[in-house]
Amino acid sequence: MTIYIKPGCPWCIDVEAYLKKNGYEYERINVIADRAAFKRMGEIFGTTSAPSMTVGDLKLADFGIEDACSLFERKQSLILAKQIYTYFIPTTFRPNTTLTLFPQKELPNSPTKTS
Repeated sequence: MTIYIKPGCPWCIDVEAYLKKNGYEYERINVIADRAAFKRMGEIFGTTSAPSMTVGDLKLADFGIEDACSLFERKQSLILAKQIYTYFIPTTFRPNTTLTLFPQKELPNSPTKTS
């Protein structure tokens, strides 16, 4: 996780306090002290507003704590989905085959198949 901040920015201060309080590890980049990082931030996010952050391949620009929490939940969901996929999908899975993760049940009052 990389956080692009501007010193004195109240949103940056709040986000960093939240991350520290909740034990998140992150790289902190001061875009005022590092002009190349300021330019890079604009290229990555399409804005130079702070705070902005990347979490893996996800990115969030000009955000507050609520937005960060949503991003963390989304990232956690993606990690969980990947773990489930890796667990249930065998490496020998072939195209044009059907994989059923959960048994199919007929719903009550559902139409029955006729030949």
